[in-house]
Amino acid sequence: MNFQVSKFTSKLFSDGAKIFSLRIFGIAIHYIIILILTNKLEVSLFGKYNYISTVVIPLSAIGLMGMDNSFLQFVGQLRAKNAFERVKVLYFKKIKLLLGLSLVIVLVYFLAKFMFPTYFNADRSYLYDRIVFVSPFLSLFTLNVQVLRGLEKLILSEILRGVLRYATLLGIVLCLIYIDCLYLVLNGYILSILIVAFISTIAVIINLPRVNSMSKDAILTGKEILKTSFPMSISFVALLIMQSFDVLILEKYYDFEVVGYYGVAIKISLIIGIILSSINTLIAPKISTLFYQNKQTELKRLIESSTILNFLLSMPIILIVVFFSERLLLLFGEEYIIVKEALIIVLVGQMCNAFCGSVGTYLNMTGRQNKYQNLLILSVIINVILNLFLIPKYGMLGAAISTAFSTVFWNVMGAVFIHKLDRINITILCGIKKFFDGDKL
Repeated sequence: MNFQVSKFTSKLFSDGAKIFSLRIFGIAIHYIIILILTNKLEVSLFGKYNYISTVVIPLSAIGLMGMDNSFLQFVGQLRAKNAFERVKVLYFKKIKLLLGLSLVIVLVYFLAKFMFPTYFNADRSYLYDRIVFVSPFLSLFTLNVQVLRGLEKLILSEILRGVLRYATLLGIVLCLIYIDCLYLVLNGYILSILIVAFISTIAVIINLPRVNSMSKDAILTGKEILKTSFPMSISFVALLIMQSFDVLILEKYYDFEVVGYYGVAIKISLIIGIILSSINTLIAPKISTLFYQNKQTELKRLIESSTILNFLLSMPIILIVVFFSERLLLLFGEEYIIVKEALIIVLVGQMCNAFCGSVGTYLNMTGRQNKYQNLLILSVIINVILNLFLIPKYGMLGAAISTAFSTVFWNVMGAVFIHKLDRINITILCGIKKFFDGDKL
């Protein structure tokens, strides 16, 4: 065997290391926040914090309608057509659409409160009022981060997304501790989102290219934007439902304490997810550009290299978390030991992510967002059924099983579909084959 690493893969490792380092730094700040909150707050109040920070994500994704991810695909198309300056017009069109969609969400929420007053009791109203208020700002922040990625400002994008976001929240939390007002942490979380939404908007405006004169047919219409974005929205919201529906059902059948315990298990498991998301941050625009330029050889090499990188970085962390799960949970408090089994089950899904690679990103960036949408809708149906059946009987273990199974399902089915469609093996098996064949990556 003469296994070698090409310059292409070396550059991917180098660029990926920069993004990964920033993301690790941001996640470290995030876990410092979680450690502070779990050790200083009552479990029920931490459960409410976890509830807000979990539920606001799918709601903000609905407000985005997939416009964040579609921006990367549009940028790839514009680069292939040598019309990159159009991204400025594209950005402001998406801002207008975002404002309109956010207004619809607010109106629907108040209508729901009027129609279902028994569901929206004092506790839920207190939480949902804040969730609905902050979701448009989180949508704007998410869009801005993706726009900067599309503009190839990857480092700036990651600083905003991973570091500044959590550093701002940490600063607010420390201020609340100093003035002995940590019970206001929910409002502190909202304030942190408002701050980073404002800063990220300024960053995007500064980095947008100047627009030269262009014909009217060169500008994408709102209808064209939504036609591409909507399937991506369904896909992303479906993913988020799989990540948050268990929290909603746990709160319904148990209480915010159980939500708090389970939230710690999920947040620990997300350590592994940052590796794949870091790699996706790096390769998503490149996948779109190579695909629309019909450079199949380079595209295949990019996918294979990124999958191997993801596997090599993810598996050691998974094993460390599994073998030292009890010690990790003790950092959050002795009472959190009860989620050990749930944590290990959730890690099975993360292990599948490590094996399968950038399934969702590949499908979205190559114009197969409709196929990806259908796959995730089916996965959501499975996830919802499992949660409704298992959580009442098994609590957190039922939630963990539902999450792990649905994650494995869509990853495996997506990998099979990609291989059938483009003859690209997106799983780690491609790396194993190259290793034994002695090929360059």
